[in-house]
Amino acid sequence: MPIVGLEAVRYGVDDVETAARFFTDFGLDARESTPTGATLAVAGEGTRIELRKQNDSSLPEAVESGPTLREIVWAVSDKAALQQVAAELTRDRKITEDADGRLHVMGPGGFGLAFEVTKAKRETAPPDRSQHPANERLRGYERAQPDHLGHMGVYTPNIDEMAEFYKRLGFTVSDVIKGAGIFVRAPGSINHHNLLIARRPNPGMQHLSLRVSDIDELGVGMTQLIMKGWKRLWGPGRHRPGSDMFVFFQNPAGSTIEYHCDEDFIVDVSKWTAREFEPRGISHWGGPPPAEMVGGSGLGGPLGGGAPAGPPR
Repeated sequence: MPIVGLEAVRYGVDDVETAARFFTDFGLDARESTPTGATLAVAGEGTRIELRKQNDSSLPEAVESGPTLREIVWAVSDKAALQQVAAELTRDRKITEDADGRLHVMGPGGFGLAFEVTKAKRETAPPDRSQHPANERLRGYERAQPDHLGHMGVYTPNIDEMAEFYKRLGFTVSDVIKGAGIFVRAPGSINHHNLLIARRPNPGMQHLSLRVSDIDELGVGMTQLIMKGWKRLWGPGRHRPGSDMFVFFQNPAGSTIEYHCDEDFIVDVSKWTAREFEPRGISHWGGPPPAEMVGGSGLGGPLGGGAPAGPPR
């Protein structure tokens, strides 16, 4: 299944203007804005964040109350790939097609999913991140401007069921948090993961993550968001699974959002071995996540350190 990553994330929100302002401050480009909805894009790449009022009839039902994720839009390489996805999912699910040729289906855990032929620019190799060559001064950044809609996380009571669903679509397991989470990667992506499936009794959104170039751009974005009054929740730090540096903020569109950089890339899946990490070992440094981010999920822990437990069984 040639699914190549995320194409868009659709939110249902109670305050479109505030949510759109947050994403603009975060570094996305405003593409459309009305009292009932807004679309923002990742500059250069063309992936999207779509904001709609919570009662918008085009949105699937929410799995939790309040502003939150309503639909994950996965990108496929071409129309033939879209037909492959449809053939697989119609075996046990009802699929609808909208006027733009996008497929919609209810995924495990009650999450709305869509699949569309990608219009975004797609990476086939890790980007060059040399920003400070010899004999030159650090150029720095005027503002953060993410260049990639990297990954997201969702909560579900049954992480194995959801993981099996994505394996049907060609996703592979990159790493595992013992008893608490599974990182999966789309078959056409070179990212460490495109989705974290995290265990929690009640389903919901866990986080959304957009990539910046390096720690300097991450720091600029973090500082500017703080100065504009947005709430930082966790970080900076560096994860163990995925190796990425991170900082998390509260997201008025729902749950949390992350700047990340310097992550692992998987360009040859045959040379990658998934590992199993203890829940308290999700960060090399940066401390454990606050309780308000992970309450009841088993992610993180009081120590926020520790070595991986070895390959998953």
